[in-house]
Amino acid sequence: MKRLFVLMLTMLSALSVVGAATDKTDFSIAVDGQLVQVKWYTPSIVNIVKVVPDYNYCPLDLVVTADPMQQKISMKEDALFHIYSSNELVVKVNKQNGVVTFVSPSGQVLLQESAKASLKEMID
Repeated sequence: MKRLFVLMLTMLSALSVVGAATDKTDFSIAVDGQLVQVKWYTPSIVNIVKVVPDYNYCPLDLVVTADPMQQKISMKEDALFHIYSSNELVVKVNKQNGVVTFVSPSGQVLLQESAKASLKEMID
């Protein structure tokens, strides 16, 4: 069942990432045993959450308390990345390991994870 969920989620995200702009502000990508959630609040504020798929976690966010603004986010993918762009920021999620990279519109890397996240299921 878990594999079917991850496969379906991967297929849906692959179908939705076509290279067009959308009003959608949050995206989920299943990558290498983790679920990477990308949620845009403004063109320059993005919240990234990584969780173990099928883990029942409390989605309460104590970091960002703002509501997402209406905006256009461009989505596309290439051989290595799922790419989400606003007019102020580009977020790349590596398809193989889930490493997230923040890039300026001019192509300058602003911030990049050094390695894949090490996720462990928590026991509540």
